[in-house]
Amino acid sequence: MAHKRKHPEHVNHERWLVSYADFITLLFAFFVVMFASSQVDKKKVQKFSVSVSAAFQDMGVFDSGSRFMSVSASGGGAAGNPLLADARAGGFPDNGKGLAMDGRSQTERTIEAVKLELTQKAAEGKLGDKVSIIATPKGLIIRLGEVGFFGSGSAELQKESVPILDSIAESLSKVTGQIQVEGHTDNVPIQTSKYPSNWELSSSRASSLIAFLLERHAFNPANLSASGYAEFHPLGSNGTAGGRAQNRRVDIVVVNGSPLAESSIAAVP
Repeated sequence: MAHKRKHPEHVNHERWLVSYADFITLLFAFFVVMFASSQVDKKKVQKFSVSVSAAFQDMGVFDSGSRFMSVSASGGGAAGNPLLADARAGGFPDNGKGLAMDGRSQTERTIEAVKLELTQKAAEGKLGDKVSIIATPKGLIIRLGEVGFFGSGSAELQKESVPILDSIAESLSKVTGQIQVEGHTDNVPIQTSKYPSNWELSSSRASSLIAFLLERHAFNPANLSASGYAEFHPLGSNGTAGGRAQNRRVDIVVVNGSPLAESSIAAVP
């Protein structure tokens, strides 16, 4: 009986192409992921930081000096956070002794809410680069650098600063306590018919900001005060140009009923 002759199988020398194609596919996927990771929106990350921190602070998980992370691209932490929303409205559950359930007074909680709101605005770029928000034992300080708010040797508010001041005033409108506005200068003498010395210049700048809050935003006059300190409360050395620029400022101080831990929130770059 005849048998069919079996032909020997040929070895496939091109199987390496399958492994090579898999490797190229994985390599392509890797670089796509790396590229996507490098395109993170930094502003959205900052807003994410602020909102998450606001939520945890109100629950007592983080302290007021903690770094922040925000869930909403539109920027607010209050929509998903009833405690923060209550803070912005000025009302908190209390223990019947004028203190919130976490032991803080309503004034402290309101200041904390204003601080969080201004910090978020700073992260979104709404306050420019010449504003600092600082928590101190005295209270919350909104520090305005001379550049961008006042001309050299002038107490008149610059027009381009109005949107920033409007945004700050919107947040400060929640405050029912005392707000002090303090003017400061460097030690370079000034002697004009309008400002005979730095005392008059610093006081006039503080008064200009008070007038802005009263006339444009209808703040309660009984809650406002203005003072000028000339060059006698410096932040930096008056011996350098950088130090003098740092000293020329106006501080808006939301007076706190009891001390806050000192922490810088949005330092000037």
